[in-house]
Amino acid sequence: MSTMNASRRLFLRHAGLMSAIGAAGGPLALNLAAIGTASAQAAADYKAIVCLFLFGGNDSINMVLPTDAASFANYTTLRNQAPDPIALLAAGTAANAGAANGSPARLGGVLPIAPANAQGRSFALHPAMGALQAMFDTDKRLAILPNVGTLILPTNKTQYATASHPKPVNLFSHNDQQNTWQSFHPEGATVGWGGRMGDLLASMNSRTVFTSITAGGNAVWLSGNEVRQYQVTSNGAIRLGTNASGQVYGSAA
Repeated sequence: MSTMNASRRLFLRHAGLMSAIGAAGGPLALNLAAIGTASAQAAADYKAIVCLFLFGGNDSINMVLPTDAASFANYTTLRNQAPDPIALLAAGTAANAGAANGSPARLGGVLPIAPANAQGRSFALHPAMGALQAMFDTDKRLAILPNVGTLILPTNKTQYATASHPKPVNLFSHNDQQNTWQSFHPEGATVGWGGRMGDLLASMNSRTVFTSITAGGNAVWLSGNEVRQYQVTSNGAIRLGTNASGQVYGSAA
């Protein structure tokens, strides 16, 4: 995953350079002349939903851990099975740089967090998530939503083996579950719930082309029935080709 240093306003300003050319119906030269003025304008505030979709697997029980005595003892027992014990260490345990590569001892103890409503339990984050610990405890800018997934109903092992119990299509298939997260349907879906929100909200935007913007290629989540995602790179909109003088298509602008 790459890092984008530009601010959101700068990101949209760069994206606006491309739209100014295609959206207006006048001559290309007039559109080009307006780009400098448009890009220099101060943008008003706005609201946006930003989705960072991390493809791949995640060992979530090693990411957010219950650390009250009974829960942590159970976790340690289950994760310290031979021949490859992987249980993380208790909070406050110092890191051991001399431990074997891949050993939890090299990381040190888990990082405690203080949820507002822990209901008598305690929790911690993986030792490598110090920045997120600060965002949760100090900055109050991070929320953790546990026990969420693609299940239709809460399901235990016995219910899973029962054919009549509702289950997601192709459960345990990575591709299908990734698509289900984005669209509520398995692989092959073409419309996502982010795009459907865009369908409903597009009329509130002065430039509807910017309703749905993706910097990660074509994403099912952003595809609507009406809204089409505006694809850019991590450096902004894809620029038009120019000649050696910086002119677009031979224009004097």
